Order: sequence, then C-alpha cells, then structure tokens
Amino acid sequence: MRQGFRLLLIATTAWLVGCAIGNEYAYDAKPANLAYQGSGSVASAVHDQRSYVKSGDKPPSFVGLQRNRFGIPFDVSTTSGQALDIDLGKTLSGALTSAGYRETGVAVTFKESGAAVRDRLLATRARRLVLLTVNEWKTDTRTKAALYFDLSLAIYDERGRLIARQSLKGRDEIGGKFFGNEAYVSDRAPQAFANKLEELFKTAEVIKALGGQTKPKP
Repeated sequence: MRQGFRLLLIATTAWLVGCAIGNEYAYDAKPANLAYQGSGSVASAVHDQRSYVKSGDKPPSFVGLQRNRFGIPFDVSTTSGQALDIDLGKTLSGALTSAGYRETGVAVTFKESGAAVRDRLLATRARRLVLLTVNEWKTDTRTKAALYFDLSLAIYDERGRLIARQSLKGRDEIGGKFFGNEAYVSDRAPQAFANKLEELFKTAEVIKALGGQTKPKP
C-alpha cells in the first residue's frame, strides 16, 4: 500500500513539474512584414542588452519563464539553441529583404558596446544602418502569460548619423490559461515579436529614414 502511494506521489510530482521543464520557443519561425517597399543597401543587427544576460545570470538563449503547477519557474530557451538575438536577427533580416532592401545581417553579441556595434554596421558601407537593441524580452506564465518588452530601433545613415529612432516598452498579456499553456505561449510569443517589429517600422520617421514607398495594390 505504501509502495503504491509512493509511486503515485512520484508520478504526480513528475507530471506537475515536467510540463514546465525543457520548453523552447522558435523565435525565427514567425515572419514580420513591413507595410511598404524599399530599395538600396541596408545593414542590420540585433543587440541583446538584457541586464540578466549581461550579468551572466541567464544565458543568451533565455527567452522567459514557464511555471509549473506549484508556481516554480523554469527557464525557457530558443528552439534553435542559439542566442535570442541571432533568432530575432533572422526575423529582422527577413522583413527587410522581403520589403525589397539589399540587406546584410551583422551578428553581434551582448558583450559588445553600442559604439562597437555601430562601427561594425558602418564597416558594411551600407546606405542605411538598422540597429535593434533589446533591453528586455521575456515571457512569464505566473498567472496568464505575460510578455515583458523594451525594444529600441535606431536608423543611421552611411556616415553613422542617427536619423530616426523609435522604441516600445511595456507589459502585454498574451492570453492562455493558468495551466497547460505551453503550446499556446510558444506560438504567441514569437508572433508578438513579429508584431512589435512591424509596429516599430511603421512610424513616419522610420519610413522616411529608410525611403519606404507604399506597396502597390495587387
């Protein structure tokens, strides 16, 4: 009887804990689409400056927390296993290329300074330089899934002069239920990034800096 109870307890605990362990989100799977067309050469980079990554408390592949039914948090990482900025960079590059720009993606790390990243973009000799700085990006399923974000987009000309800036910061509830929402959040979180990216690029200042033109109607 005791043995049976022990086995039941072990199985129940494993079920409660297991659903929150080893979760991964594919941040390179949801395309972003700019609302205009462009041309010319553009170099882009995504610079991860999240405080807990810079301090070494979390790895660069960290994207959020998934909590079990006891509320205990477990880290969620990128499906690719790569740093988050690499996956986000693919989405950014894809959006610029699809809009018609001749895009060159520049891979950078959180260890580099902002000035060093700009210098690397300048070295490409592109007509426009696009730098997306990620100061915060993570999800947490403490209750319903929440997204914490702080993104800063800067556009520079070929001489490194800042010609446009746009930022987004806040906390969004992205839905789901209290428990068993792993699959839902793994789909909604990457889509949320694509949506935020589109929002950053659709302002008049950014469109003007990139020489964007309205897409012709099909």
